[in-house]
Amino acid sequence: MADRQQLDDALSTGLALNYQGIKGSLSYRYSNSYLLDLSYSWQGSEQYPKGDRYGFFPVLSAGWIVSNEKSLNLPGFVSFLKIRASYGLTGNHDDTYFDYLESYASGTGSVFGVSPASVSGYYQNKVANPLLTWEKCSKANVGFDMDMFKNRLTASFDYFKEENKDILIQNAITSMYGATVYMPEGKFKNKGFEIQLGWNDRVSDFSYYATFNYAVAKNEIVNQNEQLRNYSWMYRTGHPLNTRFGYLFDRFYTEEDDIDALPDQSLLGSQNPGDLKYKDLNGDDVIDDNDITRIGSAKMPEINYGLSFGAGYKGFDLSVLFHGAGNSTTYNSGYTYWDFYNKTGNVMEHHLDRWTSGSGQSAKYPRLTLSNTNNYVTSSFWVQKNSFLRLKYIELGYTLPATVSKRIGMTKARIFVNGSNLYCRTKPDHKDPELQDDGLAYPIPRVFSAGLNLHF
Repeated sequence: MADRQQLDDALSTGLALNYQGIKGSLSYRYSNSYLLDLSYSWQGSEQYPKGDRYGFFPVLSAGWIVSNEKSLNLPGFVSFLKIRASYGLTGNHDDTYFDYLESYASGTGSVFGVSPASVSGYYQNKVANPLLTWEKCSKANVGFDMDMFKNRLTASFDYFKEENKDILIQNAITSMYGATVYMPEGKFKNKGFEIQLGWNDRVSDFSYYATFNYAVAKNEIVNQNEQLRNYSWMYRTGHPLNTRFGYLFDRFYTEEDDIDALPDQSLLGSQNPGDLKYKDLNGDDVIDDNDITRIGSAKMPEINYGLSFGAGYKGFDLSVLFHGAGNSTTYNSGYTYWDFYNKTGNVMEHHLDRWTSGSGQSAKYPRLTLSNTNNYVTSSFWVQKNSFLRLKYIELGYTLPATVSKRIGMTKARIFVNGSNLYCRTKPDHKDPELQDDGLAYPIPRVFSAGLNLHF
């Protein structure tokens, strides 16, 4: 199947972006047990130079319904079992606009003539980049689906792995080149698994169900043509995307310290008792950029899980949903956490645990001050675990008996009450764990509702 697309250009140049290619799919089934699917796309974009304008992106998936194989004699409690796997290559179009062509713009500043005078002319404002191509991502997945005990228990499992390459990296060549150039040299990988278990059953007039899911996804920057660093702990490559980097908190300065005899931290501001002291990682007695290292995982959680359950009995119904996340961090900063921030912020309850003379290392907050850049440079002191479990939703309802509904002229009538975001057990004490680091966003509301569902 041929495919042609024309999209409006977001840069408002009056020109359109054009894509064209061929798409197709093929499916095969044998004996209702063996499944095979093949799909492909041969996609082209005018944004890439000749030779790299088209990309071929195939996807192959296969499945085997084991429970349909009578000769295998599966245990009687297994009513359905399917094993499946897939592998494919997808393409991503990066945000470029004819960057494989050089361009020119009008300008002034050139001086010519016996009587020197500035004249207008044209200059090269974009260097041609003939190396642009599609960003590619290979994706592999294996898993199974299973139903047991007459479909009362269901289970599924998936393991996935993704690898991206040819990601455009800004200025992945020396800055001496004198122009902003994006090179397709970035590499990134992501892998993880997801499991889901469910149970539903009925005992006379009482029915109930429960579903649990748990997912883990870990990523890593494989290559981003990172600049050369003086020490291994300074590199971002090899860590997850958006890993936090900064100074490692060592301890509080105290009255007993001879601050001048300690590693020089003056590049970060002035130091007094009650301020934050950072670790000198390279041992040169100076705290500077060479002492910046990994201080915590990213905001994006590596673990997500959920639990939903419900029940019904003689017209009454109940449904509940929990959602949780783990292996992420938040960074306490700004108006929601720092004292006198920007000289317009407040002091808050947690500032009662500030450092004061005699506190030693027992304080939970540095000394209060109107201005001290040393304490607010990016450091591990302000990083906090961000795991949480939230009661996302709960609803209780009652459906009138059909005989009663018919008497009042309806086919069905149900009354209900519900609430969302009712409770959150979380590590951070001063902001919602699902908000951005500084917490400066509209809070996630707690909502209660009551209503009627009427059918005539």
